[in-house]
Amino acid sequence: MMSTNPYDPHHHLDHHQQHWPGAALLLTKDQAEEVKSVWSTAAMVLKGYDAIPMELKILLDRLFAAYHDTLRVERRHRLAQMGWSEEDYARGYKLEDPSGRELSQWTSCSRSLADGVRTFMKFPCTQEIALNMLEEVEARSVLNLRDDDQDSLIEFGQHSPGGSRKRARKKQSRTVPCPEPGCSRMCRSQAELAIHRNSHTKERPFKCPWNSCISAFGINLQ
Repeated sequence: MMSTNPYDPHHHLDHHQQHWPGAALLLTKDQAEEVKSVWSTAAMVLKGYDAIPMELKILLDRLFAAYHDTLRVERRHRLAQMGWSEEDYARGYKLEDPSGRELSQWTSCSRSLADGVRTFMKFPCTQEIALNMLEEVEARSVLNLRDDDQDSLIEFGQHSPGGSRKRARKKQSRTVPCPEPGCSRMCRSQAELAIHRNSHTKERPFKCPWNSCISAFGINLQ
């Protein structure tokens, strides 16, 4: 009798033997857990949404490529369960809603970009890319929180309809060069440069918050 558990190795074997003769794939327990984790991560990005943020699309593409041989049989079915066709996924957004009406507005992953990128840190194939992306996100966050730089703020004279005074931040140009030989990176502040330089020095001052983990990183993952 065929197993109904999609992560049961025998389920994959029976499924392949029925529809893809000669392409049977037997998964170990660890491999099955990895596949489950991949699809869980994909659901975080795709399920219930109409568009994929660029950074998460890059990471998900890399994840699917790394697990291509394991995922290829059920990929189309899994995407369909999450409301996506292969064509929509390749495009990065849907053209129509489930009723067939053309979309003019799209929703995307409700998590913060940093939280979404961190989810990919658990996969070796996406860890380095995710770290680089988090470096950028962290640098932008530092800039957004630097309210002591009064020259970068302007204040509107009008009050918003809700009664609160609006403040807007001028776009800060990249004027701080990286001093490392051969690096052309321009940063927006010394704080951003300090984070970027960890990628050259390989310094990892930020420890993983989990007590049982000894990993350290060049950027703050919290």
